[in-house]
Amino acid sequence: MFKRALLRPLPPPADPPATPSPEPPARSSLSPPSSRRGAPGALRVHPCLGCVRSALAGRSSGECFDQSGGGSRCFRCASGHSCVPASALAAPIAAKFLAALQGGAPESQLRKLRIALRVVLEASAEELGSGEEEGEE
Repeated sequence: MFKRALLRPLPPPADPPATPSPEPPARSSLSPPSSRRGAPGALRVHPCLGCVRSALAGRSSGECFDQSGGGSRCFRCASGHSCVPASALAAPIAAKFLAALQGGAPESQLRKLRIALRVVLEASAEELGSGEEEGEE
């Protein structure tokens, strides 16, 4: 019913063109996305949880700025992240950690503060989680 086609070897590829392909354009010198949003506003007294976690992971200095145009989210969270204040338990340790980080404290001190802050953040997250479970029962 169906005829089988004979498989033939493919011909060798043609020689590459004599002129080299153009170089891809260099990365443009556009400003980073944060500068397209405008300048950050005033420095917040108490950083949000996102900025604290960012500093804890080593991605930022932990400085938390308001948006220059207003709004409830901080400058870093304005792109769609939820901007939640750090818990009352974590706030003093977070402030101490961020001050040490921005002040150029020795790595041994930063390590101790990181551990303490992680423990407190985990405890406050578990506390929030257990409160939700009690409401479901």
